[in-house]
Amino acid sequence: MPDIEGAITPSQFVERFAKAGIHISERTLRERARQIGAYRQMGKTMFFMTEDIDTLIEASKPKPRRPQEATGSLKLDRRRHRCPY
Repeated sequence: MPDIEGAITPSQFVERFAKAGIHISERTLRERARQIGAYRQMGKTMFFMTEDIDTLIEASKPKPRRPQEATGSLKLDRRRHRCPY
């Protein structure tokens, strides 16, 4: 049987983050958790286990950009690259 002592609700999660200076709405948290499947649900009640919280935090890391997107200096001139046929 899983240890449910570590289970927290979305409102508890938001409250803990707010105490740490990280502000996120409960609605945004719920949407993000559903997008990545990092939550548990019984009936209509959503809650998080420790591994769900770890997954949410890991998924919050920004994705690295490709070099040309980061600098914006490499843009194609579409007029030059048209197919002559």
